[in-house]
Amino acid sequence: MDKTRIPVLVGTAQLTDNNKTEQQIDPVSFMSQVSRMALKDAAFDDSLFSRHYIYCKLLFQKSTNTIDLVKILGMNPSKTGYTGIGGSAPQWFVNHAA
Repeated sequence: MDKTRIPVLVGTAQLTDNNKTEQQIDPVSFMSQVSRMALKDAAFDDSLFSRHYIYCKLLFQKSTNTIDLVKILGMNPSKTGYTGIGGSAPQWFVNHAA
């Protein structure tokens, strides 16, 4: 493995919304809130947005989740992707980022 391409995970975040209302937040907007929290946790500079990869889990069988997410975040990553929900999804993300 090329040691200059080892992926590093640097920011984490978690958000739970148990409110049951008629105006619940949509999944991609919810992911954008959590993403902003993780980026803040990582002290991520906006100038890095175009040099990184963005991956997310597939929500409701909609393959544009990642594209929708980067638009909301105002990012232009060099690579995006998505995967289905499953136990190996986190490892898939790391493998594809390497």
